[in-house]
Amino acid sequence: MTASCAEVRRALLEGDPLAPDPAVVAHVEGCAACREVAEAVAAVDRDLARGVDAVLAQPLPVPVATTDSATTRAAATRRYLTMSALVLATAATLALALGPSLSSPSGPSDLATRSEKVDADRALLSATERLPDDALTLSGWAARRDGLHAVWSSEARSWPAAERFALAAQLGRSAELAGEAVAPYFVSRDGQLVNAFYAEARRVDDADPADLLQEVADPRLLDALGRAGVVPRSGPPPVVKRATDNSYIPWNALTPADWAGRLDALAAGYTAQQQELSPEEYATVLSQLGRLVTLAERSDDPRFVLDGTPRAWLALASLELTRPGLLKDRVLDDTLRQDVLAVVDRMRAGEVQGLRLADVVP
Repeated sequence: MTASCAEVRRALLEGDPLAPDPAVVAHVEGCAACREVAEAVAAVDRDLARGVDAVLAQPLPVPVATTDSATTRAAATRRYLTMSALVLATAATLALALGPSLSSPSGPSDLATRSEKVDADRALLSATERLPDDALTLSGWAARRDGLHAVWSSEARSWPAAERFALAAQLGRSAELAGEAVAPYFVSRDGQLVNAFYAEARRVDDADPADLLQEVADPRLLDALGRAGVVPRSGPPPVVKRATDNSYIPWNALTPADWAGRLDALAAGYTAQQQELSPEEYATVLSQLGRLVTLAERSDDPRFVLDGTPRAWLALASLELTRPGLLKDRVLDDTLRQDVLAVVDRMRAGEVQGLRLADVVP
């Protein structure tokens, strides 16, 4: 028997994976589109099996003497809700994953209409809200995060404020639980790593007359939203360590070529991380950038020098004028500090102009 694509896809969704129909197997082997559906179904089956195993591995409540124990009933209820959430979440994920494969170029097929897609998107959000933090692995939360982001990118603008708030909050939560500080889910602002979708949820809440935060039942999520998704840094950016390491090397210890290699590496780090630096960290990095320019004999390189002065020192001198005493506190090398203070004096006299921190390495 020859099966059509619609018949094969229905069989993949409804059939027994342990006893596949030979006709379905034969069709899948020769049809790339249906093979994509089969792989997606298999992946969701594996995720569901892992989630169920995790729930079943949780210890059962110890029986007590009474036949009507509130503790036992509560534990059983939590177990039931967790299992139900896993099943609903997996079904919603499957519908989201298969949306493109279940529709034809000319329009939706009998298995996927736009209405069903919207229902699946809302089901995915609802299921995610019910999932405990420990219900999925890191990769499972990453997949959930990406699925919710696809909904955000395609549907969120047409949703009511309350649903957009909930979607942004769960997107931020999934991004946090995935354990990956990557764009577009996390961004750097004022030297801190910010969960972009926690912040987005707060913006939606601030713009809506209703107090949407009051509807958040999860205390941990409510606390995260109250902090607007700010994640304190665990330490200074790597460029600060690189600059500090350079500060320990004597001025005459390396050749100009060696210093040039260190200059290029520090400049690249500054370009990538300068928005994450505090004023004190700027002082450490900029002082060493200007020092390396002189030691590398790059005084004729317009990337690093402006009007005969290291660009880094022009920016640092501007910073010192707005925060007097910064050089004294952060630049311990007397020679280096005096070199930068000389630029400060020239700037006060109007002989040189200040430079923006963003223009140090053009």
